[in-house]
Amino acid sequence: MLLEYFKDNPYIPDPNFQTKMAACFDLAAYIPKNEKVKVYSGKECMDVSPIYDSEKEDSYVCLMPGERALIRTGLTFKLPDGYSLRLHPRSGMALKYGLTLTNCEGVVDEDYTYETKLIMMNTNSKDSIKIYNKDRVAQAELVPYEQPLLAEIQFRPTLKSDRIGGFGSTGVR
Repeated sequence: MLLEYFKDNPYIPDPNFQTKMAACFDLAAYIPKNEKVKVYSGKECMDVSPIYDSEKEDSYVCLMPGERALIRTGLTFKLPDGYSLRLHPRSGMALKYGLTLTNCEGVVDEDYTYETKLIMMNTNSKDSIKIYNKDRVAQAELVPYEQPLLAEIQFRPTLKSDRIGGFGSTGVR
């Protein structure tokens, strides 16, 4: 299967599988030094200028605890018929630093032909997080989908098993 993509800039990292059997490919942040990033704290939105790190020779945006940012990837995907792209947090970034996708899983629909962007959040309660240009911050998975026919029914569905309830009703062990 071929997944085609367009890069806004030739210096944007290509999406890449990190191992031979990886289910997802990594997506890198695209943070041009002369372009502001939308950062949200609560309902407030600020246009934040990236900071240039002369030691790393690249720009970054800093997220304080609880802040969210709309991070560009610089990539536009041409999705095959019957497929969507699912965006996931990178587990190491989430565990070690608290950097995750705010919407848990992003969905890029087959007919979406604009740049893929990531809603990143700093869930770390103490430390700020620097997201550098070209940092691998999320991963994506090509997933087949089927749009079901939707039909309202007149009666609540009956039990199919011995399950009673939800939200922890089956216990933890």
